[in-house]
Amino acid sequence: AQDYGGPYREALTTVGEELMCGASPLMLLSPNRDNNVGKNRDCCVLNPASTAPFYVKQYEFMGKLFGGMCKTGESLILTLPPSFWKQLTGQPVVGEDVQDYDMIAYNTLQSILNVKDISPEDFEEAFDQRWTTILSDGSTAELVSEGSNQPVAFKDVPDYVKMALKKRLQESAAQLAAIRNGMSMVIDKRALLLMAWQELEVKVCGEPTVSTEALRLNT
Repeated sequence: AQDYGGPYREALTTVGEELMCGASPLMLLSPNRDNNVGKNRDCCVLNPASTAPFYVKQYEFMGKLFGGMCKTGESLILTLPPSFWKQLTGQPVVGEDVQDYDMIAYNTLQSILNVKDISPEDFEEAFDQRWTTILSDGSTAELVSEGSNQPVAFKDVPDYVKMALKKRLQESAAQLAAIRNGMSMVIDKRALLLMAWQELEVKVCGEPTVSTEALRLNT
């Protein structure tokens, strides 16, 4: 081991670094991090494309690691957006949560929603928006059947924006479910529902900052 905390802590550090570097198929650099805009520019997000059974097992193992951190007091070096922790603890998410990891997409949807004083024909010609949205991995997801071939009418813009934001928030629902399932193998899943999302984040990842007094006492 090259770490003074011993091989166990070094292994945890390595796991966190590999997940956060963007090379793992389980996690991606968040759009905010990739584009260097908005909040949480150090965050990663779950990979919406990693839904094969092989990856589901890995997400379950990640959940077991999360549960282990909750029980042992150790921590993983991970930075994930608030919506991840909210959904893991069963707390509600809203459209505004998308900007925590993809501000460009959120602002684009808001700009479409706020278009005024334009005829329906001019709107459709100017925007040519289809019933699709782009996910964090760059793939296109249809919001309705044959959405790629259906233009969004001006009167349907509020519904389109609502559905697009919902899809973005739920783009990795299967992966989240696997992580939650893995955690429930280590800790009582009811405990998750009793935690604030901030509390779970600290239990898994540790405190994001260290006071100078705490540093002085431990060095």
